[in-house]
Formats: sequence, C-alpha cells, structure tokens
Amino acid sequence: MRIRVVDEHFGMKEVELTLIQRLKLRVFGSLFLFKAAKEGWRGKLPFYLAKCRKHSIFFIDYPHGYDEALICPLCYEYLEKRRRK
Repeated sequence: MRIRVVDEHFGMKEVELTLIQRLKLRVFGSLFLFKAAKEGWRGKLPFYLAKCRKHSIFFIDYPHGYDEALICPLCYEYLEKRRRK
C-alpha cells in the first residue's frame, strides 16, 4: 500500500508500506524508515513515519529533544506563526 506523506527533509511524496509496517504504525504511532544524514550534519539520525492526529496527515521526521518527539510540519508552522506575533 502506498501512502502520501509530507516530507520536508528529502522531498519524498509517497511511501510503500507492507501489511506488517501498517500494523506497526497503527499500534505504535510511528514507524522507523531509515537512517540518514543531511548536508552539514555530523552523523546519521533515524527518520520515522508518523501520523498527525490533529491534521490527519502522514509525515516523516526525526526525533527532537529529550522526549524524542516527532513534530508534524503543519503543527510546527502554526507554532512558529504564533511565536512571531
């Protein structure tokens, strides 16, 4: 099954998932996809697929902060706009 994703890191548009991967995503809320390094980074970070409950979109992100949160790009954009006001 192919799902459309929002990916602000690598520009991916769709991800192909197996039945097992879909079940893991549903049960755990996120799914490990791959490790990668962006230009200027020292090492590789794990990237995960997750679904935002607020916006009902799938997105790809790496863990942020001590709690290793995956941040929806639409939620992040909203928070940035509020912070600028």
